[in-house]
Amino acid sequence: MSPFFSAVQHGQGSFDPSASTKLNINETSDWIDLATQIKLKRNESQGVLKDNPATLITPAGAYVPLAWANLHPAPWLSFYAGKIHSRFGIAATVEAGIFTGFGEDYEQAERVGGGVEVTLPTLPLLGEMRLAAESFYADYSSFASGARNVPYNSESGPNYLQWRKGFGPASTGKLDSNVIALRSGSPESGLFWQVSVTNERTGDPLGRSEQGRSASIRYDGWTVAGAQLAPYAEFARINNFNGVAGLTYQGVNAGMDATFEPWTLSFGDVPSAVEKRSGGVAL
Repeated sequence: MSPFFSAVQHGQGSFDPSASTKLNINETSDWIDLATQIKLKRNESQGVLKDNPATLITPAGAYVPLAWANLHPAPWLSFYAGKIHSRFGIAATVEAGIFTGFGEDYEQAERVGGGVEVTLPTLPLLGEMRLAAESFYADYSSFASGARNVPYNSESGPNYLQWRKGFGPASTGKLDSNVIALRSGSPESGLFWQVSVTNERTGDPLGRSEQGRSASIRYDGWTVAGAQLAPYAEFARINNFNGVAGLTYQGVNAGMDATFEPWTLSFGDVPSAVEKRSGGVAL
């Protein structure tokens, strides 16, 4: 079990203690990797955290955010499929907890589908690059988060799954939503960068496909006074946000993680904006 705890400042300087527990089950061989994650998350749909942020004992629900197989027949080639976390952006996964309201706003978690990743020749200054292409749809089965709690959208209430199934991004039930990502390095070691684009179809007949692009960079390798420092930045822009025609969301996240084993402190600034355009004019 690997528990994660975070404290997020909000309101009039108060702190909202949230907690989740994850169980990871992994199996690795020379040609195939298997991974499953079961997560227990406090039930935000009860309104308990919003009304009484000091509450430590609240209802919780379990769900399966990840369950996939990765086949790598050659060192430069891999195929993966199952319940995945898409490769559009990294803000919501680098250090979960600090990005609530930014990375999790456009995070493409709990997607059912697969992809292929190819390692490209190493180029000067750019390092070894990997190009990935994915196709998927949103999971709205009984294994999804909204079946028992609402960790990604606490304002949607108990109808979160119904909304995601019929009106949210990637809600067609078909493998017609896509991501293309080019990355180099690892987010946990040394220099890492990624650029990605996405197109998510919606089942809403009045909606529009969500189209986004993001650019990320992170460096994990500086040690100062016993602390391991990892500065990062990510830009994201999404058109037709949440399938709403003309709604644009964009933001820049910049900050730094400072790790003093076994603790990590995250500092960041997230200027972001949402605007509705009609006929090219911001409303």
